Amino acid sequence: MGTRLSKLGVRLRPHMKTAKSAEVAHLACHDHFGGITVSTLAEASFFFEAGFKDIAYAVSMVPGKTHQAARLARAGCRLALLTDDLTTIYKIAKQSEKLGVHFPVSIEINSGGDRGGLHPMDPQLAKIAATITQSSALTFEGLLTHGGHAYNSTSISDIRRAAEDERKSVVTAARRLADRGIVCPVTSVGSTPTATYTQNTSGITEMRPGVYMFGDLAQVDLQCCVTSDIAVTVASTVIGHNKPAGQLLIDAGALALSQDLSPQSVQNTYGRLVDDENLQVIKVNQEHGTVAHLNDSTQFEKYPIGSVVRILPNHICMTAAPYNRMYVIENNTIESMWNRATGW
Repeated sequence: MGTRLSKLGVRLRPHMKTAKSAEVAHLACHDHFGGITVSTLAEASFFFEAGFKDIAYAVSMVPGKTHQAARLARAGCRLALLTDDLTTIYKIAKQSEKLGVHFPVSIEINSGGDRGGLHPMDPQLAKIAATITQSSALTFEGLLTHGGHAYNSTSISDIRRAAEDERKSVVTAARRLADRGIVCPVTSVGSTPTATYTQNTSGITEMRPGVYMFGDLAQVDLQCCVTSDIAVTVASTVIGHNKPAGQLLIDAGALALSQDLSPQSVQNTYGRLVDDENLQVIKVNQEHGTVAHLNDSTQFEKYPIGSVVRILPNHICMTAAPYNRMYVIENNTIESMWNRATGW
C-alpha cells in the first residue's frame, strides 16, 4: 500500500485501529514517514509507548478527554485532534491553555458517509478554523475525511466515485479556507477501498487505510484482496455435531466473530472455514457459532468434537477488537505472540 500511495504522490498514515499491534505498526511504517492513525486514546498511549510520536486521533475530540490527551502531549507525543464543532473546540482550546499543552487540530469533513463532519460549504468551517488558529494552545493541522460510503460499493467504479467524493470534499473545503487566508497543510482521506482504487490524488497529502494490513471477507467482496490474502483468522473448537441438520457447533460466537455482515454479501453469514469455503457460520449466539452445509458423514469425521477450526472473518476490525494478543503462525507453527492495544 505504501508503494502505491508513494507513486500517487501522497504519504501513508496507516490506521492502526484494526491491527492494534506495535509489531504490525512498525511493518506498516517501514520506509515511510512514521505517522499513524488511531481511534482511541488508549491506542494512542499504547503506540506512543512503542515509539510512535506522530499520532492522529481520528475521532471527534471532546472536553472530557482533554486531560487524558494532555498527558500524552506532555510526554512528547504529537497528538493531532479532530473536531467538527465550534463550541467544543473553543472549550478544548481554553482547557489546553490552562494545562499548558499544545495540540494540532484537524477539522472533519463529511464526504458522503454522513457519520460526522462538516459539509465543505458549511459556514462553520471557517469559524472553527479561525478559532483554532487564534488559540495559543492549538495549531490548525488541516482537513480530514473518511468516505465510509465506499463500503456500500458494488463495483470498483463505485469505489472510485467514493474516492473522488473524498478528494473533492477536502479540496473544496481547503480552497474555501485559502480564500480567507487560512493555510491548510494537511488534507487527509482514505479507507482501504479508496486507497486501493483511487486514481486522482490531486490536492491530497495523505491517506489513512487500515484493513489492508489484514484483509477480511468484506474486502474480498469489494475486490480489494483475495481470500488467500487474509492474514488473520479466529481459532475455534468444535463442541458439537448436529448431523441431521448438517451442522457443526463451535465455541466462537458473536463475541469472538462479531455480528458484522459484509454489505456486498447475499449469504448473510458470519465467516467461513479456512479449509472449506462452503462451510459457513450461519448463526452466532454469545459464545456459540453454527457452521452449516456439511453434506456427508466424512465431513463430520474431518471435524471431530474437540478439533480446532480456523474462521475467516467478515469484518476484521470488529472481530479482532476483543482480543489482547495475536499468535503469529509460520508453517503451522506458532512463532511468536504480539500484544494488542485494548480499552479506550
